[in-house]
Amino acid sequence: MKKFVFPFIVLAFFKIQSVSAQQTLFPNPIAIGPGVTAVDPNIPMLVTGISRFNAMSQFGDAPDNTSYGKGIQISRVASQPDNLFHLSFIRSGSCVVGMGYLQNSNTFALQSTPNNAGANGFFMLQNGFNGINTSTPLQALDINGNASIRGNYVYLNSGASLFSNVDNIALFTDGGYVFGNKDNSKTRAIITSAGSLFLYNTTANTVSVRVNSVGDSYFNAGSVAIGTTTPGEYKLAVKGTIGAMRLKVTQTWADFVFDSAYQLPTLEEVALHVKTYKHLPGIPSEKEIAEKGLDVGEMQQKQMQKIEELTLYMIELKKQLAIQQELIAEQRKELDALKK
Repeated sequence: MKKFVFPFIVLAFFKIQSVSAQQTLFPNPIAIGPGVTAVDPNIPMLVTGISRFNAMSQFGDAPDNTSYGKGIQISRVASQPDNLFHLSFIRSGSCVVGMGYLQNSNTFALQSTPNNAGANGFFMLQNGFNGINTSTPLQALDINGNASIRGNYVYLNSGASLFSNVDNIALFTDGGYVFGNKDNSKTRAIITSAGSLFLYNTTANTVSVRVNSVGDSYFNAGSVAIGTTTPGEYKLAVKGTIGAMRLKVTQTWADFVFDSAYQLPTLEEVALHVKTYKHLPGIPSEKEIAEKGLDVGEMQQKQMQKIEELTLYMIELKKQLAIQQELIAEQRKELDALKK
């Protein structure tokens, strides 16, 4: 008989009343679990051990008997009259994080505030829009405030990506590439989808260098080719006409012509060379220029050499002319004397 005493004591203590095969009514309050010695009238139910719900469990003031699967369902009336959360996480007697639907709306919020009336938090709309610090997002993700990304890249739709570090920002898309400063207030460079390059003066925020992709241009290993991709032996190769206001060439000059040791060719020697070769001595022929091109600096030096040689010829001719003038003057005096 002793083995039947304990169940009867338990039944007497809780005054369990069986209503039906599916329901059992317990007294209020109730305390279950190890270490329980008394009940607290302020706590309707206290469980001090591990609890298990093997079917759907409902909490809230508007139970929904529709089974959405095993788990916990927290329900409230649609026109809830307050800004309290459906589910709150409490620490040290205050709400740390709460979640639930906003008052009279279809917006689900996760906020670290005492109630859901605040504007800060994460908000999910049924149309798929999500907001951070805004309960009325206008896009799939709408952030009210600054966003910080610890990585360097953000990959966008259609293969586009956004790059940023401490000082720079770059946008890579099928329509081209844009490079700017960190807050994107000044453009540094743009590469268009056609391949044209624009380099900006970051002080004036204006284009200072433009490279059009139409035509051939080539930059490599210290050589620059314009209108061609083969600079060859030249540091700058241009296939086309060069326009400039000034051109400065550093080149040795022809002042050696005025040195006393310089052997000035005679005019007879020059005449013979021209008759034989059809160009001045020391000057490239037409055939050489056509085959090898013209060295501007070297040609300027050679032309100056010829100018200086011509100057010496003129000085010599002037001397001879002066002698002849003196001779003519003497002969004129002698002639005048004979006439008398």
